[in-house]
Amino acid sequence: MGRNWWYSGLDFVYGKHFLRRQRADEQDKEAKQGYPTGVYSVLGFNAFMFLAIIGLRLYFAGKNKQADEGHVVIEGDPEFRYQL
Repeated sequence: MGRNWWYSGLDFVYGKHFLRRQRADEQDKEAKQGYPTGVYSVLGFNAFMFLAIIGLRLYFAGKNKQADEGHVVIEGDPEFRYQL
């Protein structure tokens, strides 16, 4: 749940930066094209977040497997496992 709030906040700030008001002639030109700068930058940020989540999930699953096999102790507690 906390990850969603953090992500939504970053996406809002990032999107607002790229979709900010511009001079009237620049805004009309971009509006006719469908605001590609803002749309593609936000899509790129979403893709990055998706890949980061997948990467962390694989990392945590690997650490949990190592802990199950007894090779590592996570957070100083032999019973601790990352929740996926």
